[in-house]
Amino acid sequence: MIYLLHGADRFGSVARLRELRHLTDPSGFNGVSLDGAEVELDALRAACDTLAFFGGGRCVDVRGVLTRWSAKGGDPSPRSGGSAPSRSGGAGTGAKGDGSALESLAAYLPAMPATTTLIFWEPGPVELPTPLRRALQDLSAAVERFDAPRGRELRDWVVAQAREAGATIRPDAAEALLDALCAQGWREAPRGRPPVPPDLLRLDSELRKLATAVLGREEGPGAVITARDVAVHTVGETESNVFDLVDAVAAGNARAALARLREGLDNGIVPEAILPLLAGQFGTMARLRAIGGAGARPDAALAGRLGVNPYRLQHAARQLAQFGEARVGRALAVLTEADEAIKTGRSPRSDDALYWAVLELCRVGPSLPLIHPAGDA
Repeated sequence: MIYLLHGADRFGSVARLRELRHLTDPSGFNGVSLDGAEVELDALRAACDTLAFFGGGRCVDVRGVLTRWSAKGGDPSPRSGGSAPSRSGGAGTGAKGDGSALESLAAYLPAMPATTTLIFWEPGPVELPTPLRRALQDLSAAVERFDAPRGRELRDWVVAQAREAGATIRPDAAEALLDALCAQGWREAPRGRPPVPPDLLRLDSELRKLATAVLGREEGPGAVITARDVAVHTVGETESNVFDLVDAVAAGNARAALARLREGLDNGIVPEAILPLLAGQFGTMARLRAIGGAGARPDAALAGRLGVNPYRLQHAARQLAQFGEARVGRALAVLTEADEAIKTGRSPRSDDALYWAVLELCRVGPSLPLIHPAGDA
């Protein structure tokens, strides 16, 4: 039997790979895993042709080889001087001029022992050449594609994974976690930019960390992950990028601030993800000002009191000292105005409202946002 597991959802495909390995080789003595970054067809073929110990079946999984051979044009150079004849009667693969590795693989698969289960695991979607695709179809191979969920389906997945970790996560906390970790947006694929799927492996890791934190606080059904827990324990990649943006804003360096913003947008971070994080960081600065200003000690105790990550609080204290306490109120007003412009449609593009907000925060922007009032041409 042959399986091909591929797609953007590595979390799901890895889980399926583990499941198949357990089903086909429950003892763990009749299986082998091959690194697709290094293996050549001769080694793959030898692994598949080896007989299982004590009879029965054999399981071979190879990870990433189709992606690698496709990227190299399916014609890798040999690692040694020669290669053995193939079972199909042709010359061994690996040497240039002998045909592509993928075509040679397609020629070998019908001759693979029936007692061998071969599992191809690929780290993303793969497009197979016609000979290999036909060979898999003729052999009734199971081709399983795993696509990462989005929107409500992804939020439900987060809730289910938290439950598996022994805790309950509130819907607003699930959305806060997704907002922090899914830089390109999770509600839908971004328009005008190539979609990057949510990293389910990282989401699962962060959920287990959050579950450990709340289970240490209270056990049983009462162990609930709240939005405050997410704020305290999670710093997303997008948030780290926003720290750099706020640093430039606090210094009044419009050139650097616009460069950081452009870099984030070019990397696929949607404006709707950047604006709330900007508002959140300036909101932390405002709360810090209310309880002592930049002179307050940003330690773990104060971070817990404010319900923010200690790392984020340290950044906020330094940025508040540089930005100036008197400007924080105006900064929040600017961000609120930009948010309203996006939500009400007064800004033709969310990018425009965000650029205006950053310029205004640097105190070099126009007195009014670059938006079109309703009814203007």
